[in-house]
Order: sequence, then structure tokens, then C-alpha cells
Amino acid sequence: YYIAYDDTPPRISAYNNGSRYVRIAMSDDKSGVKTWRAYVDDEFVLFEKLDKTSTVQCDIRELPVARTGSVHKLRFILIDNCGNESEYVGEICL
Repeated sequence: YYIAYDDTPPRISAYNNGSRYVRIAMSDDKSGVKTWRAYVDDEFVLFEKLDKTSTVQCDIRELPVARTGSVHKLRFILIDNCGNESEYVGEICL
């Protein structure tokens, strides 16, 4: 037996493969991913987990913001099972 300590925040990698989805890869080497939250222009956005992967995605067509062709702020928060938190902030054009 041994005692392990996890103070390392999880990792976030955002990408868009040119389709209608924004995808985010998540990883945590120690305690594992517990939950995530996402916002576009401070409005909550649902990201759904893809089966058998550590990736979540959001359909751009379902975002609760107007499609004006302008840049919007994407904020993604990832929390592991020990409460360590990471945040990704980026821009998307809609």
C-alpha cells in the first residue's frame, strides 16, 4: 500500500477539425476527470462526452449566441477528482 497525493491540475487541449463541432481533449494522469463546464460569452454551453474517448464536443449550431460572424469568448473549466482545476480560454468565430 501507499499514499498518493494529487496536486496536478488536469490538462485541456482544444481543437476544431473544421467541422461544425468544437472539440476539447481532457486528461488527468492521477485521480481522473470529475467534471467540466463550458461558457461562450458567459452563457453556459453543453459539451457532451464522446463514447470511449477523453474528448468532449459541442455542436456550434446549438450555441446560445447570435451568429454574427464575430469573435466570441470560449471558456472551458475542467476539474479532477481531487478538486484540481484547469481553465482554457479561447476564441471562436460564429
